[in-house]
Amino acid sequence: MNQEERREKRKKDTQSAVIVVAVFFIVLAVLIGGIVFAVHKFVKPGADKPEKNTESVTTEATEEPETTPVTEVSDPLMDQAMQIAAGMTLEQKVAQMFMITPDALTGVDGATMAGDSTKTAYTQYPVGGLIYMAKNLTGTDQTAQMLTNMKSYSQEIVGIPVFLGVDEEGGTVARIASNSAFGVTDVGNMSDVGATGDSQNAYNASGVQTYHKKHPAEMPTALEAGTLNGHGIAGLHASLSYLKTEGIEKIRKRELEHMWKFYHGVKNIPGVKVYGDFDTENRCPIVTLNIGEYDSSEVSDELLVTYGISTRPGAHCAPLMHEALGTVEQGAVRFSFSHYNTEEEVETAIRAIEELAEEE
Repeated sequence: MNQEERREKRKKDTQSAVIVVAVFFIVLAVLIGGIVFAVHKFVKPGADKPEKNTESVTTEATEEPETTPVTEVSDPLMDQAMQIAAGMTLEQKVAQMFMITPDALTGVDGATMAGDSTKTAYTQYPVGGLIYMAKNLTGTDQTAQMLTNMKSYSQEIVGIPVFLGVDEEGGTVARIASNSAFGVTDVGNMSDVGATGDSQNAYNASGVQTYHKKHPAEMPTALEAGTLNGHGIAGLHASLSYLKTEGIEKIRKRELEHMWKFYHGVKNIPGVKVYGDFDTENRCPIVTLNIGEYDSSEVSDELLVTYGISTRPGAHCAPLMHEALGTVEQGAVRFSFSHYNTEEEVETAIRAIEELAEEE
């Protein structure tokens, strides 16, 4: 399909859409007219209306309405949170998203203390939380001292307490109850409790206020966070690891190589207009262009369907920029290059622009 055929198809589609809209508004007008007719027919004009007090209305109309100044209320907790976050480095902010074991933090198998080595490790990786296993907990005094130290380190290093928890799932996984040093009753396996058929046994062996219909209001159970976004955290960790392995400078170099190859390949094609400042090396790997009077959406569709190239047409959420460029009606086609792209893909994109420009 050449450009003339595409324009003719677009014109027919537009005419069909106009007809549909016109029919809709005609039907709407008829309905409104019928409602108005019914109201005038069955409701007597002026019925039950009090006489107007012209003097009162005139007086009220001339009076300036009293306005109350709006005072912006500041949220002290939000202000405090923003202040703390502003004082963190990017690495500290990312680390705050993770909850790991003390063994993973320190490299010690079965860590039962939080001393200088723990503080050093936490300074490098100030995670948001630590979760303790049975091998990390030997008794009440040891546990209390370890948790107190960790809270102190976190407060000193990042300005907020670290979230501390125990892998306490209940039933057969009872890190505290299985250790007699803590003096906590082990209620046993939940399946065994359920097998008794006694609801009271289930109530006695359940968690905190399990059968209450409302969430606990008292602290700290009111702050129960639920399940962490494990998949999201794992994905973030993988992406950061990839960036660390590949190197940001290497990735940027590859992106710019693709961008410059494409730019030099299309800038002199007749009918092609490239937007932007290409006199500086310090730029994003993006090239935005138009082909003659070819609508940017049509160009983008053709690139995808015929050549398998994904681009972004239209106004790019930047209406003022397109007003300045004079491309409000036409829009523009944006090519964004990644280090994942290949030389062959860039060459295909150049050839596509050449062929589309010849059709135009």
